[in-house]
Amino acid sequence: MADTLFGYAGKILEVDLTTHSSKTIEVTPEFAKKWLGGVGFGAYFLWNRVKAGADPLGPDNLLMFMTGPMTGTGSSGTRWNAIFKSPHTGAWARTAQGGDIGPELKYAGWDGIVITGKSDSPVYLYINNNRVQFKDARHLWGKDTHETPQLIEEELKDKLVKVACIGPAGENKVTYAMISTEYFRAFGRLGGGAVMGSKNLKAVAIRGTGEVKVADLDAYWKLVEQQRAALLSPANFWFRRWGTQTYNEWLNDVTQLGYKNFQEAWLDPDKFKTFSGQYLEKTSQLSRRACIGCANRCSTVGVVRTGPHAGLVDEIDYEGIANVGSGCGHYDFRTFMPVEEAIERLGFDLISGGKVISFASELYQRGILTKADLGGIDLTWGNTDAQIALLELIASRKGIGDTLAVGTRKAAQKIGKDSEQYAMVAALGNEISGSDPRSSGAFINTAYLAGERGSCHNAPAGTWDAPDAVRQDKMTLFDSLVVCLFVSVDGWGSGSPINPDYLAMLNAATGWNIDEAEFYKIGERIANVEHAFNIREGFRRKDWEYVPPRMYEPLPTGPNAGDALTPELLKSYFDGLYTLRGWDVATGVPTRAKLEALDLKDVADALKV
Repeated sequence: MADTLFGYAGKILEVDLTTHSSKTIEVTPEFAKKWLGGVGFGAYFLWNRVKAGADPLGPDNLLMFMTGPMTGTGSSGTRWNAIFKSPHTGAWARTAQGGDIGPELKYAGWDGIVITGKSDSPVYLYINNNRVQFKDARHLWGKDTHETPQLIEEELKDKLVKVACIGPAGENKVTYAMISTEYFRAFGRLGGGAVMGSKNLKAVAIRGTGEVKVADLDAYWKLVEQQRAALLSPANFWFRRWGTQTYNEWLNDVTQLGYKNFQEAWLDPDKFKTFSGQYLEKTSQLSRRACIGCANRCSTVGVVRTGPHAGLVDEIDYEGIANVGSGCGHYDFRTFMPVEEAIERLGFDLISGGKVISFASELYQRGILTKADLGGIDLTWGNTDAQIALLELIASRKGIGDTLAVGTRKAAQKIGKDSEQYAMVAALGNEISGSDPRSSGAFINTAYLAGERGSCHNAPAGTWDAPDAVRQDKMTLFDSLVVCLFVSVDGWGSGSPINPDYLAMLNAATGWNIDEAEFYKIGERIANVEHAFNIREGFRRKDWEYVPPRMYEPLPTGPNAGDALTPELLKSYFDGLYTLRGWDVATGVPTRAKLEALDLKDVADALKV
């Protein structure tokens, strides 16, 4: 790499699965300053190399894994991203993941991987520093996401190799299949696993023994230590102790904890107590885990200690509890964790996978789907064995599973019988996460509408009465650096006191001297390219301005009973947000003036604005 390019490996690996060949793309200082890393790099390549209308499951779609200048530098909460055109929505897609594998790619000497084409038979990619190999994966096809990395470790005789893989859901191109690493971590949303499956790529195995150099180590490490001190302070005790379980009680208290496909959003204390962080800590917690170098240790590993599934080990977090637990009618960790483990082993996105179960369960409750339709499955709420049986049908695309393998909105269109009202999707047709947006006490609500990947719990843009485009640009910067939202109060770390100065960290790592205005301009530029990609695909404001009809109905129970969204509220919000964005208010199409101000004249020309 160039001596002046600190914080980066200086190159991206491009892989063509059709020809089983690879080449190197240089990362220049100019390119790095304009696109930063992570989703910024991904936005550049997806915009420039995936043509409008390209089949997300065709060989011309790109699957990218990208790191950022913070990845692998020793600061808390560094991550990596997957970027692709989604087979679930047909739109821009990005998803982030923690753990050790992102830094491992940087240690191997790469800032990212761009994968194109399709192998004529199943393979896995093995990256050992600069050596790239295409290995036969026919013996791995059909294996789940826990078996696959074990078999690859044995084959390579290396217990330290890091593996990203797909399960049967990805192999069979379920549109919300995920990419799994380290057993409990995932690139969850929007079907990256299906894109891998469509390319006959079973896994990517990475081994790196290099290092990441920063420009001013003393200045950088001082900032890292400040970040760590804040994360280890008493003010962050509860989040460090329970992780996202910290949110469980609070979200239930503000009538936001989804129950039975959002038929309600509140559990009375007797039902809720088994979901509290205190209860789970006493009955189920096995250990705490951290991503590499992170002081937060926010990941909780739990074990089922009694009952028919005793001995099962899995991660306990808020989205699992809300989407698979209460969302699917469970009250007991011992009954929903086996379902969550099946979701992970088979290779489904936890959020959409949970929503598909709850959607089908409500259709069964209402007589729209019958036991015969479900192949003999008695899909009553909270029925562990029935829900696992349904997941197995979906992963193999057999019977009703084939219908449900395309997500709730498209499944509802196939099923008919007015079932679309029970599909819990919002912007761009993506399933919403486990939190109900109707409550006036909610903080996640605008994220379901404003995100460029569609409905998203990580893309808030202010509140209904105060749209905030800058907040959204900050989130884009986090995903470009690439850093975790849980170590910043500008992200989702509301239980955390730390607000690290990422601009100072970036300048110390890279040796740059960019100011705050330029920093935010980078975030705004990336956000506009993401949006332009969706506009080029034919999406317009109306495709974002959607919530399920249920969200216009008053909350039936809980402290915020009676709260509801209204079409007028959504209209006012989008009018304000698009005005702030400098986009056409009626359509959401960016204006030429806005794009050219962000050095995106080529994008304006392509959109013909």
